[in-house]
Amino acid sequence: MTDPTAVVDGADDHVRAVARGGAFNLVGSIVYGASSFILLAIITNGLGARRAGPVIVAIAAFTVLGRFAELGASTGLVRIISRERALHRADRIAPTILAAVVPVVGIGLLFAGLLVLLAPALAQVFGGHAQRAEIARLLRALAPFLPVAAVYTVLVQGTRGFGHVRALVWIEKIGRALAMPVVVLAVLAAGGGSTAVIVAWASTTVLALGVVSVVVVSMTRSARLADVGSTAGTEIDRGEITRAFWRFSLPRAAGQSFDVAVLWLDTLVVSALIGPTAAGIYAVGSRFLLIGAFTMEAIQQAVAPRVSELLARDLRRDAHDVITRATAWQAALVWPVYLIVIAFATVMLRWFGPEYVRAHLALVLLSVGVMLAVLCGPSDAVILMSGRSRQSLANSAVAFVVNLGGNLLLVPIWGISAAGGVWAVTLLVAAGMPAVQARRGLHLAPWSIELARVVAMAVGTVGVAALVARVVLGESLAGLVVAAVVGGTAYLALIWRFRGSIHVESFLS
Repeated sequence: MTDPTAVVDGADDHVRAVARGGAFNLVGSIVYGASSFILLAIITNGLGARRAGPVIVAIAAFTVLGRFAELGASTGLVRIISRERALHRADRIAPTILAAVVPVVGIGLLFAGLLVLLAPALAQVFGGHAQRAEIARLLRALAPFLPVAAVYTVLVQGTRGFGHVRALVWIEKIGRALAMPVVVLAVLAAGGGSTAVIVAWASTTVLALGVVSVVVVSMTRSARLADVGSTAGTEIDRGEITRAFWRFSLPRAAGQSFDVAVLWLDTLVVSALIGPTAAGIYAVGSRFLLIGAFTMEAIQQAVAPRVSELLARDLRRDAHDVITRATAWQAALVWPVYLIVIAFATVMLRWFGPEYVRAHLALVLLSVGVMLAVLCGPSDAVILMSGRSRQSLANSAVAFVVNLGGNLLLVPIWGISAAGGVWAVTLLVAAGMPAVQARRGLHLAPWSIELARVVAMAVGTVGVAALVARVVLGESLAGLVVAAVVGGTAYLALIWRFRGSIHVESFLS
C-alpha cells in the first residue's frame, strides 16, 4: 500500500498528496471533535454546571502549562525532520528527536512541581473563595501528568515530519479521543467525583505516550533504511544539531505559548472575573469553535511538512499551488457548518442543558470570526516552515495582547458575550497577519478564484436555506434539520458540479 503523503514530484502530485493526507486527517479531526463534544456533554450532565466549571477551569490551566512546557519542540520536529528527509540526512533524525525531548522532560517536571506549590494561589485567582479548594485539588491531581502530556504532544505532533499523518490521526485523534469519554463515563457510572474524572481524563495520555514512543522509534529506523542518498557514515555533530534545533524552536516556544494562552485565556479570564460556573458555560459554548479549528488544523498539518520540503528544494510554484488549494478546501469544509451554527446557535447549546444558552451571542460572534479567519489559509504554517519562527512569535504576541486586553476591558462589562467577540477578533488578527506577510515576503498568498467560488456556493445554498428555515420554522430543531438537509444537498450538488476546479477528486481518491 502506498503512503498517501509520500514525497512526489509535480505541482498536481503535491496537491493530491496534501489532499489525501488532509482528508485522512479530517476524518480523525471529525472523530476527535465528536468525542470532545461527547466528553463535554458527559461532564456537564454528570456533574452539573456548578461542579463542571472547576473541572473545565483546571483542564484549561493544565493545557496552558503543558503547552508552555512543550517549548515549541513539536513544530521544530516537523520542520527539521521533513528537511532532513528531503536533503537525504536521515541519520540526523534520531539526534534531533533526543535534542527535542530531553529539555521538555526537564521543564515538564519543573512545571509539575510549581503547579503543586502554586495550586492554591491559582485557584484563588480563577475560582475566588467559593470554589478555591476544589480547583486547587484538581490542579494538584493533574500535576504529575504535566511532563507526560508535554513529551507526548511533542512526539505525536512531530511524527508529521516523517511525511504523513497516520500516527497523529490513529493515536491522538482516534485512539485517545475515543478513550477519553469512555473512561470518564465509566468513572461517573462508578460514582466517582470531579477528581476521579480529571485523573481518568489525564491518564489516557500515559498510554498514548507509550504507543507513540514505539511508533517514533520505528519511523526513525525506517527513514534511515529508506534514505538511499543518506550521508550515513559521516560524523554527526550533535551539539550543532541541538543548537540548530533550538534556534528555530525557542522563538516558536514563546509563540506557541501565546497561541495556547489565546485558546484558553478567555475561559480563565471569565472564571477569574465572573466565576467558574460562568467559565464552564462559556467554555461549552465556545468549544463549537473546535469544529472549524479541527478542520483547519487537519489541512494545515498535512500542508506544513509538504511546504517545508518544497521550500527546501526551492519549488515555490508548487508550494503556491498547495497553499491556495488548501485554503479553498478549508473554506469549503468550514463555511457551510458555521452558517448553520450562526442561524441555530441556541438550538445547539440546549443540547448541553438550558444554562448553556447564555453563551448564544458568544457562539455567533465566534462563528463569524472563524469564517473570516479560514479565508487566510494555512499562512502561519507557511511562515513557520520557511524558517521564520521569530516572525510567527511576533504575530502570536500581537494576538495575545489583543485577546488579553480585550477580555480584561470588556468581559467585566458584557460578560461571556464579550469574551466571544474578543476571541473572534483575535482569530482574525492571528490569521490575517501571517497571510499578508506570506504574500509580501514569500509571494505565497492563500487567495484564489477557487476560494471565492467556494464561498459564493456556501452562501448561496446553505446560507440562504438557513435564513429561510429560521424565518419560517423559527430557531428550532426542525429548522436546523431542514436548513442542513436542503442547503447541504444543494451545496454538495454545486461542489460536485465544479469539482474539477477545486480539486475535489483529490479528496475523494
